[in-house]
Amino acid sequence: LDAVLVNGFGQTTVTTANVVDGILTLNITNSETFQKYAVVNITGDDQLKGDHRVIESTNTYIKIALNIPNQTFTGTFYVKYASLGWTKMTIAAQPNIAMYVPKSSYSGFNLFVNDTYGSAAFVRICRGTTNPTNFGDPATLIDSVPIYTSANDRSYWAKNYTNNTTTTANFLIGDGSTFYYQWGQTNGTNNY
Repeated sequence: LDAVLVNGFGQTTVTTANVVDGILTLNITNSETFQKYAVVNITGDDQLKGDHRVIESTNTYIKIALNIPNQTFTGTFYVKYASLGWTKMTIAAQPNIAMYVPKSSYSGFNLFVNDTYGSAAFVRICRGTTNPTNFGDPATLIDSVPIYTSANDRSYWAKNYTNNTTTTANFLIGDGSTFYYQWGQTNGTNNY
């Protein structure tokens, strides 16, 4: 979740960049492919930095509509899939437990995830916690859905069939306020 909700992913180096007639072409390394219409984040250049929508892409370049004068850029900068803009609250003593807060929320709900289990993560939607310095206890969650009643009452998101590191295909799509997640039941690649 961190890669999609908070950090972004798939970073690659931009080797050259130029703008011609309002179209920015970023030549990239690593044969990374950015999907058409995806939102990417550019860092390292003040004029280009920020989130932009891809209008064309191959494994060697990305094109973005950008209303700036024709020019060539030099220096070192990077491009990656942009995050959905969420923030992550954690507690140092409990690094695998987090509260994800959307950039904009129409309901006021956050996502609580306890990822201390092997093949699944304990998940709740909630408005926050009564104990922000130790929110690892699900009983401290405010208005959690489904309602937490006991230690045996757990809602889980499956991560894998067994406790291993085999990649399981997943699908996640979202924005700054919500996302849809579908766990894949076969080994394979993730889709974001």
